[in-house]
Amino acid sequence: MARLTSSLSRAKSVTDVATAGAEQISDVIIQMQAKAVEASDDSLTTESRAAINKDFMALRDQVTSIVNSSSFNGTNLLKTGGGTVTALQSLNDSDSTTAGYQTDSLNVDNQTMDLAAAGTAGALSVDSQIATAADAKSMVDTLKTLAQTTNTKLSTLGAASRKIDTQSTFISKLSDSIEAGIGNLVDADLAKESAKLQALQVKQQLGVQALSIANQAPQTITSLFR
Repeated sequence: MARLTSSLSRAKSVTDVATAGAEQISDVIIQMQAKAVEASDDSLTTESRAAINKDFMALRDQVTSIVNSSSFNGTNLLKTGGGTVTALQSLNDSDSTTAGYQTDSLNVDNQTMDLAAAGTAGALSVDSQIATAADAKSMVDTLKTLAQTTNTKLSTLGAASRKIDTQSTFISKLSDSIEAGIGNLVDADLAKESAKLQALQVKQQLGVQALSIANQAPQTITSLFR
């Protein structure tokens, strides 16, 4: 049972760290959308658009920083190749896959939220900029799609976290019930053995008394002839 609890706790931590990272990325994307909309104004001066673009790139780089930091115990659900996490769910089952434990339904997949490679068209990439009004207008659509994708992945992580919470609560209650059941059995056995011991002690006392009476009987008969 301790192994189940430990596995669920680790999965919960990994998932929650990823969720926090995804939430932060979602906020950054909203800020980037605002910058892209602002930079799409054809009437902006070159200097003004350059300043907006500088802010945009700083936000873009922040996404990468958040992804790289969203790691727990060597697992990063937001980074490509960062791994996945599988929580042991229950005791031995017919389709168990890990030494007497069932693992199939509490697997949290990697959400791959890194920026696309440089030069990738139609995506937020590591070299994305809004240096021109045309770039900014195109970026508005790109970020709109990315925001929707991010929200979907955030929902996936949130659902996984809640599922782990539910299973952890169940395992905790199950553990308490098992301990209580064992305690009741032990108490029942102790009561039974105690009763047996008392019965034995009574038998021994009766035996001693019977022997004492038997020893006194001849003396009583002899006294009658005196």
